[in-house]
Amino acid sequence: MIIKRHIAKDVKFTKTKICEDYFYKCGVLKKTKYAYCLNQILTKYQIRDNSLQNNYLKNFYWIWIINKNYNKLNFLNNLKSLFFISLNSLKKYGLK
Repeated sequence: MIIKRHIAKDVKFTKTKICEDYFYKCGVLKKTKYAYCLNQILTKYQIRDNSLQNNYLKNFYWIWIINKNYNKLNFLNNLKSLFFISLNSLKKYGLK
């Protein structure tokens, strides 16, 4: 993400061990009306074999909880959100 300083300055990372980047993105997006997606990969993201990011079920669970409690998504919108997050992840990283 590329974020303007005045938007990002009040948003803090959580002290959780998993999905803190997703929670941060949600906080930033709540502070602005404008967000743009690029169809271009600008960075690489490395996930170690022993990383918490490798636990897909735990990630899925925590994103569900963040969407439900913080983003206030109902069941159907939460399901759609997880579907598109999973689809984008598959496009970017493939099956592992």
